[in-house]
Order: sequence, then C-alpha cells, then structure tokens
Amino acid sequence: MKSIFTPRNLLFMGILLAAVIYFISTQQFIINILSSYSEGFYKSFLNAMSTALGLNKKDDFADASAMGRVTNLNYFADILEKDPWSLILGKGYRHRYMDMPVLESLVDCGIPGFLTFFGMNMILLKASIREMKKGDNPMTTFLAYFYISYFVGLFTAGRPVDTAYWFVFVVMIRFVGIKYLDRRPLVQKPETSDIVS
Repeated sequence: MKSIFTPRNLLFMGILLAAVIYFISTQQFIINILSSYSEGFYKSFLNAMSTALGLNKKDDFADASAMGRVTNLNYFADILEKDPWSLILGKGYRHRYMDMPVLESLVDCGIPGFLTFFGMNMILLKASIREMKKGDNPMTTFLAYFYISYFVGLFTAGRPVDTAYWFVFVVMIRFVGIKYLDRRPLVQKPETSDIVS
C-alpha cells in the first residue's frame, strides 16, 4: 500500500487518469453509450422500486416482473389469511408460478417441501461461507462465491423445481466440503544429513 502512494506512482496514475478522461471526452459515442446505459438502469431500478412499494398505479406500472411479485405476495398473504391449513401439505406440484422459489416451495409443496428446499440451501450457504473463510482451494472458493448469486435468487427469480437449482446442488455436493480437495502443506522429506544412522 505504501508503494502506491509514492510521488512517482501518483504522478503515473494522474497522467493515466487524465489520458482516459481526455480520450472519453473526445469520443462522443462512448459518452452517449455510457449515459444511455446508466439512464436505462436508473429508470428500471426506479420503476421496480416504485412498483414494489405500491407508488405506481396498476394501469401505468412499467415493471411487469416487480408487479408480478407484488401480486404473488398478495396471493400468499391471502392464503395465510383465508386458507393457512393448505400450506401444511401444499397446493400441489407447480400450482402457481410465484417467481420467488422459497415462497413457491411453501405454496406448492407445503411445509415438508419448504423445509427440504430451504434447508438444503441453508446447508449450502453455510458450506459456502466456510469455504470463503478457509480459501484452501481456488475451485471450491470460486464455487462458494458463485453460489451466493443463486442464494439471492431464492427470493427474486425462478422456481424451486428448475433444473438450474438442481445443477447447482449437484456441483456443490460434489466439490464443496470434500477434504481431499483442500490444499495441504507438503510434507518435507528429511535431508540425508538429518537421518541418524
């Protein structure tokens, strides 16, 4: 860290930054591309948030995905209020597309399906965090970080019966938490001078 802040390195980084800024400022099409991407992202983020918070009217909402989740959350709340007993065994395989796999596993497969699906994901999350902390094996560390995106997906997209989840389960079960994959320090052979005859 100290070497980064030496005068020579700071001067080099300043010249490099000035060159990049000058290049981008002379290329109008790059500025147009960057501004359109950032504007599009900002618009879709605002539409999703305002739809989720109920600020958009149903007639003029712009984010169909977020509106679908709001509708599904209302459907789930309606089940909890009017028919909570149906959640014990569920309403049946692929009863309703919820776009939130955790909730769908509860609605479709009941408490046993929810405990199995969410429990499996919690076990994989714990194993991933353990692998991230250990960092013994580059492949298992990569898989651990990769799994986090799937864990977030449990609340945002897909179905619990999608093959995408089952492929991840298979890969994680095969490679994460396996002892022989950990890098162990090599045992050094004793030198011949150390051997007592």
